[in-house]
Amino acid sequence: MSLEEADVYTRTAYGRQQSQQQSLISHIKASLVVIVIGLLLLCGGVLALLWNEGRAVQTAKSLDETLRILVELPTIEAAYEDFDDRLVYLTAPITTVQPLQDKNYNISIWAAKLKRTVEMYQWVEQESSIGSYSGDQTHTEMTYSYSQEWREDLVDSRHFDSSHVHANPAQMIISSTLYRAPVVQVGNFFLSDTMIENIMPFKVCVSLIQKLCILKQTSKP
Repeated sequence: MSLEEADVYTRTAYGRQQSQQQSLISHIKASLVVIVIGLLLLCGGVLALLWNEGRAVQTAKSLDETLRILVELPTIEAAYEDFDDRLVYLTAPITTVQPLQDKNYNISIWAAKLKRTVEMYQWVEQESSIGSYSGDQTHTEMTYSYSQEWREDLVDSRHFDSSHVHANPAQMIISSTLYRAPVVQVGNFFLSDTMIENIMPFKVCVSLIQKLCILKQTSKP
């Protein structure tokens, strides 16, 4: 979302239009290409729809079968041979052996994963064009608008039409980072790396503005 009124620049270009016969031939060729592509997309869409319907039916059957054989573990403290090679589930809090820390901002939290999301206030370019014809000439008007936004990704301003006025830094001073606990448990069961990676979603625990407010309050005499 734009936080300031956008800057707008317009560039105009002129060109000579093709002769009427050449233009008609070009339009016919372009129309044929569009028709062929449209037919191919239609056939591909029908095949994809049939394939997805088949997969949906198979998925529904698999879920029904899973629910039928699924067993809840009676305890989270130990494993039993009776449940070997069976599909089981359990419900319990996740625990870790040590808190995750972001030393750059003195943040410490007990969690399986800690994600630091960094955004930078940058210039962003939007491009639009309007074309018109006058006799045998073409008139193309390019409009470039610039606004400043908070972005997690680095916007390369070197390719902007007005890069000398709207320049972004070449790199992020601090980047986004993901910290992951080395050991994650549910009861006495240890989670694999794949299971830890699939723990979602993230919950905002503290923002930098909140952290600065906390530090300001604690620094008072």
